[in-house]
Amino acid sequence: MIVAGIGYRSQTPIASLIRALETIDVVPDLLACGENKRDTDQIFALGKALNLPVELVPMDQLPQQSCDTQSETISARFQTGSYSEACALAAAGEGATLLTPRRVLADGQVTIAIAKGPS
Repeated sequence: MIVAGIGYRSQTPIASLIRALETIDVVPDLLACGENKRDTDQIFALGKALNLPVELVPMDQLPQQSCDTQSETISARFQTGSYSEACALAAAGEGATLLTPRRVLADGQVTIAIAKGPS
């Protein structure tokens, strides 16, 4: 399973999330973000537009993931080096590996990382 972990600000337009997906060279099977995005529309609208399921990762799973990149801001807020990497890895399951470490879109409003699960 290929998972796209996506981080975004609350006011980010869905077009920015679509641009983030256009920067990767694989088609994900699943979109993932933290459960803190439960009340936002963007990730669900993206999933619907692309006919992809969305998984909300429990926030206590983020610090358990081994991330390739480190953001001091994200570390202080979520106790993990990269929100998008941690979401992708957690949703992909135990034994998952990163295919694409965190990428930050030029506007700085979206990050995306790709993980591959063992099944």
